[in-house]
Amino acid sequence: MLLRELVELRDVHLALVGEGELRERLETEAKSLHIVERVHFLGEISVEAAYEVIGAADVFLFPSKYEAMPIALLEAMCLGVPIVASNIPANREVLLNAGILIAAGNPTEYARAIQGILDNPALAARLISLARFRSSQFQLDTMVSGYEQLFAKSWDLANSDASGGPIGRSSVEISHPIHTP
Repeated sequence: MLLRELVELRDVHLALVGEGELRERLETEAKSLHIVERVHFLGEISVEAAYEVIGAADVFLFPSKYEAMPIALLEAMCLGVPIVASNIPANREVLLNAGILIAAGNPTEYARAIQGILDNPALAARLISLARFRSSQFQLDTMVSGYEQLFAKSWDLANSDASGGPIGRSSVEISHPIHTP
């Protein structure tokens, strides 16, 4: 568990946001490791407060073992915080090269990566820049435009024969982006 590695990262504090079945066990472990003053269990807080906590962090740690779409990771990317995350498919797809990926369940490597970012402001700045750029690819207008292009291409393919010529007249036309309220 990462709390054991926090013992070695002497000047590092860990803020945990949210509630879960592991909280009691983590509180007990923090006490037994004598690091309770450096582990902050914030519990359920408002979205705005969570953004403040994330934005104030020197590093965002995302050691999740399973994710479908890592929204918290995207939020940290948008907020400009260097990221250390588990090397799982969803995190790889979202981050690409905009963070440091570590094998899930390897607390020593997480600690090394965190310390590496803290010790190297140039690395932190590069990761922030890459993350902000990468997160822009997930903005609504960018994603809608991508889907429109995909649908248009699919329509063109579906309405052409094997020789590449049109099969018939098209009655569907994408003339402007979809607007959301």
